[in-house]
Amino acid sequence: MKRLFAILLCVIFALLTACGTPSGDERSTTTHEESVTCAETKTADVTEPNTLRLNGDYDSVPTVTVPERLSSEELDSIVIPVSADDPYSAIIANEIDWYKQAGSQYNSEVERYALYDINGDGTDELIIGSVGVLGGTSVYEEHEGVSAEYTFGLLISEVYTIQNGKAVRVQHSAVSADAYETVIFDNGILKVVRLTPRNPRITYRKMVNGVFEMVGDCIYKTFDGKFYYLNGNDTGEITEEEFNRRIAETEKGAHPVELEWKHLQDYGK
Repeated sequence: MKRLFAILLCVIFALLTACGTPSGDERSTTTHEESVTCAETKTADVTEPNTLRLNGDYDSVPTVTVPERLSSEELDSIVIPVSADDPYSAIIANEIDWYKQAGSQYNSEVERYALYDINGDGTDELIIGSVGVLGGTSVYEEHEGVSAEYTFGLLISEVYTIQNGKAVRVQHSAVSADAYETVIFDNGILKVVRLTPRNPRITYRKMVNGVFEMVGDCIYKTFDGKFYYLNGNDTGEITEEEFNRRIAETEKGAHPVELEWKHLQDYGK
């Protein structure tokens, strides 16, 4: 009976602490705020080489803790002034309104925004970031009863630009849920790295006419130490030297932009 009660408590607690990040009208990406140790599941240092995720995998990238939710009173008190002279204000206001209606299981504090002129046309883009599980939750799968603890980071989730006086979402700006690093370079290139540093999958895109177009191929490394390129249906094995050469060539002369992330409720202040 005690065992059944413990399991029920774990299920109830997991439901109560689940937290999501909105995207569009229906928010489907889940951010887990706390790890819960349930019956016969143990969390420890994971060092087996054949596991998807090892503790320490993400030591080379910035990490964050999941922020606390605002109280319902604090959330309801947020007012984002909307102006036709600032098309991005409506985007932020809509985000806040969604959280107000969505209920307490969703955390508005996991979202951030930044403004930066990505394509160099003299007008800032609106960059939305979100605190999420680095590498996606699937890389933390349990191995022989041991699972690695979730590591969280602030990643770019979508980008908006101004076209004909209106804010529009840049095509192909949505970042995969299994990313662990997103970087904007000062030459307008967006770099997205997925999975883990032991088996990275890297893509580069550059913003052209409201679209993030692919720059070169997707390149990746597998757990067995092999390297590949992928472009549509075209794929093939490459050497480690070629893998590193492609990275160096794409990033040559470019510098990562340090975005000034701000809370949604601070927009316009």
